[in-house]
Amino acid sequence: MRLVLAIAFAAAGASQAVAAPQLIALLPTNEPVALTCADGTCTAELATYCLQEQRGAPEPGQAYRPQGAGALGFALVDAAGARIALDVEPTIRAARTYVAVTIAIPDGVAAGATGIVVGDGVVLVPEPIAGDPNPQSPEEIADATMLARSLGQRLVVASPEVRVALDLGRAANALTAGADQDTLGADFPPDSSAVLEACRGMAAMGGADLLTCLRGRRDALISDVNLRYWRALATGS
Repeated sequence: MRLVLAIAFAAAGASQAVAAPQLIALLPTNEPVALTCADGTCTAELATYCLQEQRGAPEPGQAYRPQGAGALGFALVDAAGARIALDVEPTIRAARTYVAVTIAIPDGVAAGATGIVVGDGVVLVPEPIAGDPNPQSPEEIADATMLARSLGQRLVVASPEVRVALDLGRAANALTAGADQDTLGADFPPDSSAVLEACRGMAAMGGADLLTCLRGRRDALISDVNLRYWRALATGS
């Protein structure tokens, strides 16, 4: 009996392991996020939130594609501040669970760009998995996308916590791109500045380094807001 149960649990675990992970949505950015270019590729880390509590979180490296082939929702920003729509689909992979992805663009495409901007309502769909017992259906994707562009806009994107999270993410990308730590966040509003200074203090006392702290605080803020989104979905509010 124990052997039968063990085999059943192992099979269930294997099925879960190959099932499609959560749909996630990119958080739109008001300000450009700095790109870091090396070895022929320009990258940035972008903030996301989860649209499907019932599915498993993506593993680091899980490939995603933006929903809507005709409107990728990204623009490159040059040193003068001009924005040019990105017409090449970037490579997008999960960085940490459902709260962050890494976006990569060929250096030739991003030539001259110093940053990238994310537009409203960009939903990310996981790349199909061979033999998936529970793939993302077109209905699931359509429903989640509709909710992201209505309830998600109101409860997540417009929340004050996410505004702070986006500032912290922008600072983290600037650090990765080589920004001066002393001038980092000079344009931040008071609530974002307070978190930045707390991270500076922690780093000065030998705690987490500034980059790790900024990402950790940002991730925690997004996770808190995401819980409110899930609760609203569960109650139909």
